[in-house]
Amino acid sequence: HTGMAEPPPGHGSRPFVDADFDAKLLDNVAPIYGNEGARRMLQMLWSAETLDDVGLLTRQFLLDDPGRIGGGIR
Repeated sequence: HTGMAEPPPGHGSRPFVDADFDAKLLDNVAPIYGNEGARRMLQMLWSAETLDDVGLLTRQFLLDDPGRIGGGIR
């Protein structure tokens, strides 16, 4: 192949749209937090500015079993 490669999604000339962000987050988070947990997290991220307590969002990221991510968080 010859020619220039297109910039990847998320590049300044090809920025993510909301649907791109949603899909990427769900694809990467659902295997760890489950579909329901990933969707709940996504909803909370999009409404973070309206949360009375940002701790609700940060607690959403806690895992019951940290070993599910590359041997655990240290």
